[in-house]
Amino acid sequence: MKLLLAGENDTLYAHPFLRAAGMAGEEPVALRSGAPVAYGTRLMSMPGWDAVGFDPGSGSFETVQEIKLGRRWRRVFAVAAVPPPGYLRLLLPGAKRTPAAPLLPLWAYTAAGAAARGEIMATLRVDRRRRWDTACYDTPALAPAIEAWKKRYPKNRIVAQLARCATEYFCSTARNLFLGRYEAALPLARACNSRCVGCISKRHGGHPCSQERIGFSPSADEAVDVAARHLSRARDPVVSFGQGCEGEPLTAATLVEEIVRRTRAETPQGVFNMNTNGSLPSAFERLVKAGLGSVRVSLSSAVAGNYDAYFRPRGYSLSDVKRTIRLSARRGVFTSINLLVFPGVTDTKGETEAFVDLVEETGANFIQLRNLSIDPSLYPVRGMKLDGAAFGMSEWLRLVKEALPRVGFGCYNPTPSEIRRWT
Repeated sequence: MKLLLAGENDTLYAHPFLRAAGMAGEEPVALRSGAPVAYGTRLMSMPGWDAVGFDPGSGSFETVQEIKLGRRWRRVFAVAAVPPPGYLRLLLPGAKRTPAAPLLPLWAYTAAGAAARGEIMATLRVDRRRRWDTACYDTPALAPAIEAWKKRYPKNRIVAQLARCATEYFCSTARNLFLGRYEAALPLARACNSRCVGCISKRHGGHPCSQERIGFSPSADEAVDVAARHLSRARDPVVSFGQGCEGEPLTAATLVEEIVRRTRAETPQGVFNMNTNGSLPSAFERLVKAGLGSVRVSLSSAVAGNYDAYFRPRGYSLSDVKRTIRLSARRGVFTSINLLVFPGVTDTKGETEAFVDLVEETGANFIQLRNLSIDPSLYPVRGMKLDGAAFGMSEWLRLVKEALPRVGFGCYNPTPSEIRRWT
């Protein structure tokens, strides 16, 4: 498996003798195997990042800046794969940032290489539910469906926002609203009480954001129109607060509570879900009483100091997050932990033990494995206390599944039919 390199105009080259490598945190690792790139995978150049490859002859790692093409030496850069949802990243790209490199957009950069039958990526598929496959969203039915919603609700700002999300940001949950199926986004919150290093909708540093945060505070009437229509008419429907184009929905708990109660007065169908940082357990409890049916709480770490290094919470702590998860599980809400995976940190001994303890203590039902989308150089590894060397994400998954046999694993929020099957 050879080292992949990107040249001018993103032309790909395979190194003549160096093998592909990846990174576990800041440590290089030879890439021994990989999976063929799946539909929806993007191969990306990492401008300003030197490629790191493994020399099987010397057993050492080498940094590559140039290769000779014909009579000339050409500058080359590292290559990363960005897998579609459902694939767990096993290694970061084999790459070393130079001072001239710009900060990269927020994607899930993954080790890649060149095999005899094409490019491969260091991933493992962890969720085989096909309805989230990229191919399911490349449909000519989307555009007329968006126009029909906009015609029905010409002044509804949420509909306009989700039309933008569906077409500019390719958001699957926004598209689901218009296509009348599964989990649909309902963005509300402009504020957030975290300052995540890799926030995808607000800059807390120099990184470019993936999308723009919602710029208005919708009314309950706008939200109820959208929620009630989706829950009463869509296939296996979910309405979700807490999307990529908004802040923390618990900061808008009063509005969320009104929306849930009013919508439930119109239809009992479907499930209300919240994607949240879990920071405000008292506010969350009000939403459970109103009718919230599932929750996904995001974690980067179950170790307090390491959690703080990424989330940079304001006015809450990891202990509050644990209270929310525990409360949710005890009240019968389907409770998922959204683990933001970063190879070289997630798969260390201390992190693994703390995470297993948290799941056991709180009674969570499900673990969603999400590749943390971030420029690898931004992740605050050096500000963390890590116990033990990384032992690999494949081994991590085996150990955690063995320790938590009653817990489900995947990548996506469940639909009502799945909640009934899993509980």
